[in-house]
Amino acid sequence: MDFFQAQAQARVRSGRLVIWFILAVVAIVLSIYAVVSTAMVNLQGQRQSTRLEMTEKPLLWWDLQRFGLVAGAVVLVVGGASLFKMAELSQGGGAVARSVGGRKLDPTTRKTDERRLLNVVEEMAIASGAPMPEVYLLDNEEGINAFAAGHSMNDAAVAVTRGCLEKLTRDELQGVIAHEFSHILNGDMKLNLRIAGTIFGILVLGIIGRIILEVMGRGGRGRSRDSDGKGGGAVVLIFIVGIALLVIGYLGTFFGRLIQAAVSRQREFLADASAVQFTRNPAGIGGALKRILANATGSHVESGAASGYAHFFFANAMTSGLTSMLATHPPLEVRIRAVEPSWDGKLPKDVGFSANPNRNNIEGASAFAGGQPPLLPRQKQPQKIAISADNLLGSAGALNEGNANYARQMLGAIPGAIRDAAADPFQAQALIIGLLVHDDPARRAVVLAYVRENAPRQVGHSLGFLLPAVLGRPAWERLPMIELCLPALKDLPRPEKEAFFELLVYVAAADQKTSLFEFALLEIVKRRFGFNQPRAGHPVQPAYSRLLSAVALVSASEPDPARNLLNTVAGDFAKLGAVPNFILYSNQDFNALSEALEILVELSLETRQVILRGVANIIANDGQITIEEAEIYRAIAICLDVPVPPIQPSVPVN
Repeated sequence: MDFFQAQAQARVRSGRLVIWFILAVVAIVLSIYAVVSTAMVNLQGQRQSTRLEMTEKPLLWWDLQRFGLVAGAVVLVVGGASLFKMAELSQGGGAVARSVGGRKLDPTTRKTDERRLLNVVEEMAIASGAPMPEVYLLDNEEGINAFAAGHSMNDAAVAVTRGCLEKLTRDELQGVIAHEFSHILNGDMKLNLRIAGTIFGILVLGIIGRIILEVMGRGGRGRSRDSDGKGGGAVVLIFIVGIALLVIGYLGTFFGRLIQAAVSRQREFLADASAVQFTRNPAGIGGALKRILANATGSHVESGAASGYAHFFFANAMTSGLTSMLATHPPLEVRIRAVEPSWDGKLPKDVGFSANPNRNNIEGASAFAGGQPPLLPRQKQPQKIAISADNLLGSAGALNEGNANYARQMLGAIPGAIRDAAADPFQAQALIIGLLVHDDPARRAVVLAYVRENAPRQVGHSLGFLLPAVLGRPAWERLPMIELCLPALKDLPRPEKEAFFELLVYVAAADQKTSLFEFALLEIVKRRFGFNQPRAGHPVQPAYSRLLSAVALVSASEPDPARNLLNTVAGDFAKLGAVPNFILYSNQDFNALSEALEILVELSLETRQVILRGVANIIANDGQITIEEAEIYRAIAICLDVPVPPIQPSVPVN
């Protein structure tokens, strides 16, 4: 299943969840209305039979006005609570991780086990083309578990328990993280957050019912009104409604848990299979599942807040008396045999990392089946790479062994000084600047002087000693290295982010021109910083015409050949209703091109797929692409929220 197909299926599941939610609310409304109407009619009948007179107009069981009041109240409470929960979670995956006791890991940590976890997550991010997620540790959880959360790849977080960190080998930890990255890439996270909001909204009814009963229990003895009077009848009615809310709320939550379990169990098998495909090492994720069985605390999570997020986790986080019905995950034995059909039922006896750190391959031996591949070549890079447009487009969000191996090679080849710099906010800024100018000696001197004059002192100082470290680094390392730097800048105050972005704009134009790659890089930083402005509803055809024309001019160099290149992809845009027009652009048009990307990223994924196919067909028109074109394609894809792994320069074309 490719990235686009997986995302489409996630949207279908989200649509089904909306239907289930509506049906659940309708059932709750009808149930509460039935209780209220029955109670009101019976109470009136009791009063009238006691007084032997008809002093009130008889109440009908069905009353449209009463139904409207009940329905409005239920929708207001359930919908309002769900929206409140969604707003609470709008901060991204980090909000979920913190709510269950997670601690964000410091990228500069020197603790061996934490460093190992960060290294594995970095490998997965680069290999999949996804942005580096925030990484959290649940310090107080001894069970072996993990989860990924977020509305999108841009605000994703990966959290692991202390038990997961200390009791798994590197291979096993990598299998778990690969499983979680599958959820990130397949669109499962957003669905999981919606389920959490839905369940919370229904649960609130039970909470209100319990509060009503508690208040009435405390104040019941002080009431002096005759229970046969209207006041007493109201008290009885409120008491009955409280009981009904308690029962219906928790019954609704029960069925919500069933929905939670059904959606989650289906996806866990797919995520396990993706993890195996990613690492080519069934023993990795299989070993992690076995350790859960062998572990005294299993995968249990102690945090009370975890119940609302049980479907997020790698394995069952909660225990239940109705385990088989409410379990959010398939049985561990079934999952193990799905990835290791020949498993003999034996479980590991050692406890993993903390017991025997030498076996965990923190930085040494390969974490992949087949051994450590050779290091990336340091000879002169190939000028062109043989690749088809279909392969280029098909690489989006790809989880496979080749990408994982390549990512590990690339990270292993990056000098330690650069890796360390990427984790420090000031050095990360200097590193990004250095990567922009590393191949331009004339511009380096101008930029260095400007940065020392206008940037924070730490940035100017860092740039001075980092420039030699990035000289001669291959061009294909630029995007992955810049992506490694961006997490360190995420928590900077907005004014500091704005100042850094303005500095990057100057650096890109310091040679009196801005290349399309430099422009696309600025757009990536702008998007990661949240500076982009949504432009839904704007005309689409001028936007993709401008983007494709710019790409064609990079590939063909001259206007007439570029116009011909653009004509070759006109057929791809038939479903969009308008073919792209050729627009000749210059450096002054980058603002318009920036607006075009902000329009295009708001389009449906199917439309963005058509646009990226057009870009791929243009740059791979002759079956080969330059390193610059590969970088431009990846940068444009990132700006359109489509993850593309590094394009491997392994097949040079002479």
